Amino acid sequence: MIRSFISRSALLCLMLIVASTVSVWADGGGVRNISGEYTFYGDDHHSPQQCKEAALQGAIAEALAREFGTVVSQSIMQQETLTGGSESTFFDALNVSEVKGEWIANTREPEYEFLPPGPDGSLIVRCKVWGKARPVSNRAVEFDSKVLRNGTDERHADTHFRSGDDMMLSFRAPVDGYVVVYLLGADRRVYRLLPYMDFNEGAVSVKHDRNYTFFHAPSGDRAHGTVDEMTLYTDMPVERNRIYVIFSPNRFDRPVDQFTSEGAPRSLSYEDFSKWLQKARLNDDRMNVRLTNIDISEK
Repeated sequence: MIRSFISRSALLCLMLIVASTVSVWADGGGVRNISGEYTFYGDDHHSPQQCKEAALQGAIAEALAREFGTVVSQSIMQQETLTGGSESTFFDALNVSEVKGEWIANTREPEYEFLPPGPDGSLIVRCKVWGKARPVSNRAVEFDSKVLRNGTDERHADTHFRSGDDMMLSFRAPVDGYVVVYLLGADRRVYRLLPYMDFNEGAVSVKHDRNYTFFHAPSGDRAHGTVDEMTLYTDMPVERNRIYVIFSPNRFDRPVDQFTSEGAPRSLSYEDFSKWLQKARLNDDRMNVRLTNIDISEK
């Protein structure tokens, strides 16, 4: 299990396991029910979970392409590489406003089928999806957010963590607004990471063109309450997490959540979170959502 530690004056324990879900953004009107199917052909570098994720994203892309006449990739990936003895960070953020359609929410759970392996033994996965989507009006406000590992500047942007690493989040928006951060767990609970645990407002207020670093006490803004810091742990070979960063220039209230265990962040069910997010996006065409996948491996 992933043991994520959140601290204020002392370190508090959060136990989370995170599974795949669909990336979601919102904008515009004209919601339609659509479906899609995609078959992903893996190679010897792909795990079963990675194949399922790729098949899921492909099915969403296929559904959007057929309905709105374009192809969309809905993922954000950061990766540190070592080349010639020097380390560099690769950051890829595909912007949903560049496409003509966007996925809003699932209307039923995706279906996966592992097909007979290829001649080289590689995995082949077929995925079917059903959901709500709509054309993009390009009114959603773009913002920048990066998951950071063991550091506070952009050279620490990464999606690959080792057990015991600290996690932080950089954030910058072009306009004043409000932001919240959530983490989805495999127990189908969605955990509120921002606002911090002792902060009573519906969302955190941020100023335009200002660089913020969340989950790092020395960088904290007193107006945001006492900072909760995060250290990620796992006793599994690889654990995968998924983080939602939600921003709008319009004030909004977070969904109703509750305490589930001592020291853990407040949380709500995935179903309730999805209903809240879908309603919030339908009511606010300037709200934008960015999803980042991270994984945690043993030391």
